[in-house]
Amino acid sequence: MMGANSEGGRRGHPCGSGRMTGARRLVIGVALAAAMGGCRETQRVEHPLTPVRAQTAEMAPAANALRYSATIQPVAQINLA
Repeated sequence: MMGANSEGGRRGHPCGSGRMTGARRLVIGVALAAAMGGCRETQRVEHPLTPVRAQTAEMAPAANALRYSATIQPVAQINLA
């Protein structure tokens, strides 16, 4: 019997075994979760404002102040040019 199998003489599905693979289940599950997550209404929570004090910046007196010099180097650097 050519092409006969336990499914009543039909060949398997042309795209695979006819069973859902783990990858297909994952893709469908993620798509459903994304669709369901976008369908709900979000609630906006109003936070009270934090009081602050503002002051104009001005020069501080530098009498007898010590001066330091330093070079800051990154841990990793990528040259773009």
